[in-house]
Amino acid sequence: MGKISLEWAECASLTILQMGRNRISGQIPVELGKLIQLLNLSLGCNELSGEIPQSLGRLIELKELDLSQNKLTGNIPKELGITALESLNVSHNQLLGEIPASFYTMVNLSSSSIDFSYNKLTGQIPVSKVFEEAPAEAYVENSGLCGNAEGLPPCHIDSERGKHSNMLLFVVLIPVCGLLLLAIIVAGIIIFYRKTKFLSVERRRLGESLIWEGEGKFTFKDIVKASEDFNEKYCIGKGGFGTVYRVALPNSQIVAVKRLNMSDSSEIPSANRHSFENEIRVLTEVRHRNIIKPYGFFSIRGCMYLVYDYVERGSLGNALYGLEGKVELNWNTRVKILQGVAHAVAYLHHDCSPPIVHRDITVNNILLKHEFEPRLSDFGVARLLNPDTSNWTPIAGSYGYMAPEAVEFVVTIALACVHDSPKERPTMRFVAQELSAQTQICLSNQF
Repeated sequence: MGKISLEWAECASLTILQMGRNRISGQIPVELGKLIQLLNLSLGCNELSGEIPQSLGRLIELKELDLSQNKLTGNIPKELGITALESLNVSHNQLLGEIPASFYTMVNLSSSSIDFSYNKLTGQIPVSKVFEEAPAEAYVENSGLCGNAEGLPPCHIDSERGKHSNMLLFVVLIPVCGLLLLAIIVAGIIIFYRKTKFLSVERRRLGESLIWEGEGKFTFKDIVKASEDFNEKYCIGKGGFGTVYRVALPNSQIVAVKRLNMSDSSEIPSANRHSFENEIRVLTEVRHRNIIKPYGFFSIRGCMYLVYDYVERGSLGNALYGLEGKVELNWNTRVKILQGVAHAVAYLHHDCSPPIVHRDITVNNILLKHEFEPRLSDFGVARLLNPDTSNWTPIAGSYGYMAPEAVEFVVTIALACVHDSPKERPTMRFVAQELSAQTQICLSNQF
């Protein structure tokens, strides 16, 4: 008899509290929520009143809860959906409202271990196997309950209302979404057409031309911004054909940009320019280890630009004439460079369709990677800017010693390449193969 003493809340290690059939009255103390190690709470068959305290939801280890045959009122708190619960009995009370839908997460309950009978509950039971397979006795005398369970009527009215609402929603949304999508497509086409037309007009007005690699992860606009509109502090070299800039892009990629020397690109014959642009367009698709692949070509307001991958060691000309060449460019390295260039030219002549002719191979157009791997660059620039001249490179470096048979072989190849009759000249594929095969033998004998 009497009320539940608050002193029970001080028993922190308590795991079982069974106080059924003791004619206890009053409310269930909120403080019982402190017994976080409680496994079994049985308060059935008493005269308890008031609402079920939400604090019982803190009993996360609770496995059995019996609050049946009391005078409890109010709603079943959603906090009571304790995952660990294996048995729940709240029958024979005066509970109102719905069984919380969140109870579907109580996976440890079994259909035979729940009892909500003899209350005033309403609404749909939770959609889960446990609640839908429970016996009819678990819900008896709850005239407002419905759902897919034995002894309960289906939630027919709400279901039909939901179906009609959904149908109405679909009927309204489908045409609206269709019209919206159509409007977006039409607007996109109009914007694209106007932008394309505007760019076309602007390019014709400014004499602009653009060729860009499809896989490029940057634009010419990014280059202009990163180089501060080609500020002199980014200049790394100047030559007869142009100025070269080193540009570090926001994506950490480094490119070399050559601005070609000219007073006005409009002065270049259209045939030469058209041929040059065609070669650049083809070269953006070239994939060869000894060829600098251009990312693209851009001309605007009388200036023309070529964008390449940046090569850290610079040109072969710098290596030959600078201090660096005296130390590192031994004969093995020089032959390695020669072989790479020969393979590049052979690829351009025999493996590209249509074949590509460089027209201006000089030491300044051969760039060197870190391990002195050569990269051929500047295709067609000579014919574009100076079509009536040829470029000759003087002999560089010291002569030193070279095995006679190596000299004889190289001279023989060189003379064959400049034979009076083009038909008598060897192909670059043959030259590359001969250099790769023969020079290895000659070089191995001289050191």
